[in-house]
Amino acid sequence: MSEPSLGEAGGLLAGAIALAAAVGKGVQWLLQWGERRAERTASVREAKLARWHSELEERDRRIEGKEDGYLAKVERAMQSFQQQLDQRSAENQALRLAFELVAGALRERDPMNSALKRAEQLLATAFPLDPIIPPTMAAELGAIDVADRS
Repeated sequence: MSEPSLGEAGGLLAGAIALAAAVGKGVQWLLQWGERRAERTASVREAKLARWHSELEERDRRIEGKEDGYLAKVERAMQSFQQQLDQRSAENQALRLAFELVAGALRERDPMNSALKRAEQLLATAFPLDPIIPPTMAAELGAIDVADRS
């Protein structure tokens, strides 16, 4: 084999350079393709995240609206229950005082009346007196109880 001529060596060098350039362009294309793919993936991911975020915000608004409605409903019910409780407490106190007034008159006529004693026991069980009784009233009720027992 003879030595390659200068033209052949130049051709081999040109072929090697062309091959290196082609490989370089191929690598460049692969890198750009990877970057473009990453950008597309990132933009798709960002779009999905934005859509998901807006869906979550909408869901939160709906839930908060329902919670506000439920809370308002509970507050109205509590107000109604409190009004009913206040009314029943006033009625119970009035009934208890009315009974004490009538019982006083009955005690004068028939101090040993068993029905009167039973009614007092039932009322004491069903409607215990309010622990915050004015002192004068507590003294009078205590005197009535002492008179009953004697």
